[in-house]
Amino acid sequence: MANHQQLVDIVDDIELAEIQRISFNSSFRHNNSSTRRSSRKVNEHDDDPDVQYALQWAAIQRLPTFERLTTSLFDEDSGNTKKLVDVSKLDALDRRTFVEKLIKHIENDNLALLRKVRNRIDRVGLQLPTIEVRYENVFIEADCKVVHGKPLPTLWNSIRTSLDVFEKLPGVKSQRAKLSIINGVSGVLKPGRMTLLLGPPGCGKTSFLKALSGNLCKSLKVNGKISYNGYKLEEFVPQKSSAYISQDDLHIPEMTVRETLDFSAYCQGVGSHADIIGEIMKREKEAGIVPDPDIDAYMKAISANGKKGAIQTDYIIKVISKKDQAQYWFPEQPHSYVTVDMFCRQFKESSVGTMVEDDLSKPYDKSKGHKDALSFDVYSFSKWELFKACMSREFLLAKRNYHIYISKSAQIVFVAVVTMTVFLHSRLPIDVVHSNSYMSVLFFGLLIAVADGIPELSLTVHRLPGFYKQKDLYFYPAWAYAIPSAIVKIPLSFVQTFVWTCLTYYVIGFSPGASRFFKQFLLLFSVHLSSISMFRLLAALCQNVTAALTAGSFAVLAVLVFASMPGWLKWAFWVNPVSYAEIGFSENEFLAPRWQKKSSLNTTTIGDQVLQARGLDFDENLLWICVGALFAFALLLNVMYTLTLTFMKFRSSSRVISQAKLSHFQGSKISQAKTQLQETTKIPSQEKTGTNTGKMVLPFQPLTIAFQNVQYYIDTPVEFVNEVLETIELDLILLKNGGRVIYSGPLGQHSSRVVEYFEQIPKWWIWLYYMSPTSWVINGMLNSQYGDINDKMSAFGETKSVAEFLQDYYGFHHDRLPITAVLLILFPLALASLFSYFIGHLNFQRR
Repeated sequence: MANHQQLVDIVDDIELAEIQRISFNSSFRHNNSSTRRSSRKVNEHDDDPDVQYALQWAAIQRLPTFERLTTSLFDEDSGNTKKLVDVSKLDALDRRTFVEKLIKHIENDNLALLRKVRNRIDRVGLQLPTIEVRYENVFIEADCKVVHGKPLPTLWNSIRTSLDVFEKLPGVKSQRAKLSIINGVSGVLKPGRMTLLLGPPGCGKTSFLKALSGNLCKSLKVNGKISYNGYKLEEFVPQKSSAYISQDDLHIPEMTVRETLDFSAYCQGVGSHADIIGEIMKREKEAGIVPDPDIDAYMKAISANGKKGAIQTDYIIKVISKKDQAQYWFPEQPHSYVTVDMFCRQFKESSVGTMVEDDLSKPYDKSKGHKDALSFDVYSFSKWELFKACMSREFLLAKRNYHIYISKSAQIVFVAVVTMTVFLHSRLPIDVVHSNSYMSVLFFGLLIAVADGIPELSLTVHRLPGFYKQKDLYFYPAWAYAIPSAIVKIPLSFVQTFVWTCLTYYVIGFSPGASRFFKQFLLLFSVHLSSISMFRLLAALCQNVTAALTAGSFAVLAVLVFASMPGWLKWAFWVNPVSYAEIGFSENEFLAPRWQKKSSLNTTTIGDQVLQARGLDFDENLLWICVGALFAFALLLNVMYTLTLTFMKFRSSSRVISQAKLSHFQGSKISQAKTQLQETTKIPSQEKTGTNTGKMVLPFQPLTIAFQNVQYYIDTPVEFVNEVLETIELDLILLKNGGRVIYSGPLGQHSSRVVEYFEQIPKWWIWLYYMSPTSWVINGMLNSQYGDINDKMSAFGETKSVAEFLQDYYGFHHDRLPITAVLLILFPLALASLFSYFIGHLNFQRR
C-alpha cells in the first residue's frame, strides 16, 4: 500500500477538484483546466486499491454529519473491494462475517483489535470519559430477626417474622438486632485499573460491591460517603453508570444468549459512543488522517443507537468462547491464617494504605471529570422506543412458548368435544326440566374460561425475578413491561374462546341466532381476559408459585361462591366478574324466542321461570352492561398489575439469626480471632498425623433414632360409619352436578330421581372414568374403609349392608381392591415414564 502521506495528497487533490468543480466564482476556463489536471493525476492511480479507498473516503467526508457517523467502507462479497455501507443496517450474517474477519484467532486478534481502537483514539489526542470512585468510612448494617433455636425457615419462624409489625407498638419487646457487615472501609478506585477484592466467604464482599454500584438492598443500612467523580450516588443514576454482575445472574431461559444481549444493548443504548466517534472523525479530518476501514466500520457499528441486533453481541459471543480460566488459578502453596483485623491494620500501615489516605484527604476536582462519564438520565431511550423493545420481546417469547399455548388449545378442544357429546342437541328438549342441563353447560363453560387463566400464575411468577432485575437497572419502566405482556395474551384469549364457542354452541343446541352466538363468544372472551388479568395480578402480589397457587385457588372459590349470595352480601355479587358473566350467559340464552313459550301450569314463559328460579331475571339490555363491566374488570386488574410492579419491591429472603449466634458475634473479637486461629492450626496437624482422614467436621451433634412395628389406628363406631356414608353421598351429588342442586331432602325412595338424572350421560364416555386416577382413588378409599362392613344401613328407601350399597350404587367391589392398588401404583409410574421419555426426545428450544 502507498504510504500515509501519498493517501493524504490524493484525498486533497480529490477535494480540491470537487471544490473547483462546484465553484461559480471561478472562470469556466480555470475550472475546466483544474479539473483536467486533477483528473489526470487521479487516473494515474485508478487501478491502485489505495486510490479507490481514498476516493471512497472522500465521498464519506462529503456526507451530512448524521450519515457520516453511520457510513463506512465494507467488504464486497468477493472480498477484494469495498463499498459504502450504512453500518446501522447490517444484517445478522454481515455482522458475524465482519466479526469473524476481525477476530480469527482470539489469542492474538482480540488484543490487536483493542489496540488499534486505542491507537486511533490516541492519534487524535482525544481523552475518553473516566470515573474515579471514592468511598470514605463506609459502614453497612443488616437488621436481622432473632429467633431461638436454629434459624431455619420453619412455619413458626415464618409466622413470627410476619408479625414483626406489632413490635413497633409501645411496650412490646423487639426481637431484632443490628449486625455489622462492613466497618469503616475507605479507599479510591482509580480509572484504568483493575481492582481485585479478596475475602473469605460471608465477609461482605457482595454487599460492599453492591453498595458501590448503588444496587444494595434497601433493607441494609449504608453510612459513609460514596462518590463518582465527586458526585454522590443520589446526584446521578449509578445503575446507568456502573454494573454489578452477580455469580448467579437472572435471565429469561426462553431467550438465547444472543437475544438476551441484543435486548440489553437495545435498552441501555450506546451512551456517548456516537459523540466520541463524531469527535474522532472531526479531528481526523482536520489533521488529514485516513483511518483503517475495518476499525472505522467497527467503531461506527458499536456506536449505532437503537438497533435490535448489535455488533457488540457478536463480538462478546466470539470473545467469551475461549476457555481460559485456568491461567488465573494459583498453584497450591502452603498458607497461614490472617485475621481480618490484622490484615486491615497492616494495610493501613503499609505504603499503599498511606497513599490511599493521602488521596482521600484531597477533594476531587469536578472540573476534571468528563461530561459523559456519568449518566444523569434514568432511561436511555424515549418511552415509545422502550415500549417497542418490550413488545418485540413479548412476541418473541410468545413464539418461543408456542407449545404451551398449543397444549392449552388442545385441552380446550378436548374438553369442548366431551362437553358437546354429553349435551347433544337431540337429547335436550326445550322445557323447564332440561333447562337445568342448558344452565349447567353454560356454567361449565364459564368455569372453563375462569380456570384456563390459572397457568398465568406460574408463567408470570417465573419471569418476575428477571423483570425486577432489569427494572432496578433502569432498562425500562414497569408499565413498558406490563402493557405488552397483557396485549400479547389478547389474541390467545380470542382464539381459545372462539374455538370453544364454535365447537359447543350449535352442537349442544343453544339458541340458533347468529347474534346470540357472537354475544356468547364476546361474553366468554371478556371473562377469559378478566381471568388471566386476575391471576396475573395475584402472581405479581405473591411473587412465588406456592403462595400464588394458594391465592389463585382461593380466588376461584371466591368468585364462584359470590356469584350467588344472600341479600346482605349483594355487594359481593356486584363486584364479582363471574356474576356479570352469569347474568349475560343466562339472559342471552333464556330470553331467546324459543324459550318464550308458556307452560301449562304457569302463566309466565319457560325462560322467565328459569331465570326467576335462579335470581337472574334482569332486563335483556343488561347484557351489554355485563360485557362492558367484564372488559372494565380486565382493564382495572391490568392497571392494578402495573401499579403492583411499579411500587412493590421484589421480596428477598428474610434475615434471621439465632440467639446463640448473635451472642457469639457480640462477644470479644480477640477471643474470636484466637478461636479461629486455633481451629485453623488444628486441622493441618490432624492431616499430618493421618487421623480423621476423609471425614467431615459437622457443626451439630449427630443423633440416631430407630423404630420398628409402629402402628397407629382408632376405633370407628358403626353409627359414625353410617353418618359418613350419608354425608359422602350428599357431597357427591352436589359435585356431580357442578354446583347446581337438582334434589334436596332426606335420602329415600324419591331421591332415586337423582340417579335417573345421571343416567342421561352417554355410555361412550365411561372409558374416561377408568382413565382418571381420581376415580380409582375414590374407589380405593371407600373400598378399603367400608367395603368389608356388613352392618345394615338405610339408603334410597332400602335396607342393605354397607358393602352391598357400595357395590350396587358405586360399583365398588371389595374383592377387586388389589386391582385398584396395582392401578394406583401404575399411574405414577406411567406418568413418570412418559415424563422421562418426553424430556429426552422433545426439544422445544430447537428452532
